[in-house]
Amino acid sequence: DKVTVGVSALRDENSLGATDLNGADLKVKLAADSELRVEAAFSEGQQGQLSPDGQAWLAELEHHTGKIDTLLYARRQDSGFGVSQQNAAEGGQQKIGADGQVRLGGNWSVLGQIYNEENLSTSDTRDAIQGKLQYQTDRGGVGVGAQVVNDAAGRIASTPTVGDSG
Repeated sequence: DKVTVGVSALRDENSLGATDLNGADLKVKLAADSELRVEAAFSEGQQGQLSPDGQAWLAELEHHTGKIDTLLYARRQDSGFGVSQQNAAEGGQQKIGADGQVRLGGNWSVLGQIYNEENLSTSDTRDAIQGKLQYQTDRGGVGVGAQVVNDAAGRIASTPTVGDSG
């Protein structure tokens, strides 16, 4: 299938109240090695003192070849979105970025990631870029890398940090 479209509607009821969640998604196979995914949803209701009202969306473009994998993405989830099934760390966040991997041959790969993340409640932001050289076998792997992160609290920039990852 080149194009897949879906719609969802659910109602979560308990002794505290009810929440309705409605959404739609689209998946388009652009080529044998490329796919576009788009999803959007909203929730509204009352759960005791909480009003789980909010929206969420994501857009992803994924491409795979023999040696290169890439993922471009943008996603946003309001803090009030959902029916208590969402990852709490992603609530109230917006993230835009790209991930990539290049297989160099043998068991060697180079991995990279760049993104901007914003806390929608506080306006805190994080800009990050990460790179890693990795050697991987069936029995395990080892890697060395670096990252540069710039955190800004309420739009006030902090000093960038550099670190290694294994």
